[in-house]
Amino acid sequence: MCGIWAEPRKRIFPLDLFSRILQDSSMKSLRHVALTGGEPFLLPNLEDYYAAARAHAPQAYINISTNGSLTERTMRFL
Repeated sequence: MCGIWAEPRKRIFPLDLFSRILQDSSMKSLRHVALTGGEPFLLPNLEDYYAAARAHAPQAYINISTNGSLTERTMRFL
């Protein structure tokens, strides 16, 4: 069983840092970006993370792992 919620909640990875990392020259050949951790669709600005990944790594496959519980928001996003 996954124990991700067994520990106290941690802070969310800052969007500006995520963007800066993707802009680094070492990321130019990035092939895969995974947006995961709990339920990504609970993040109010998930679309901003997706947009940053698409803008800075247009060649990359972007994976968003979901448990499928937020179907309306997921469908709007897609």
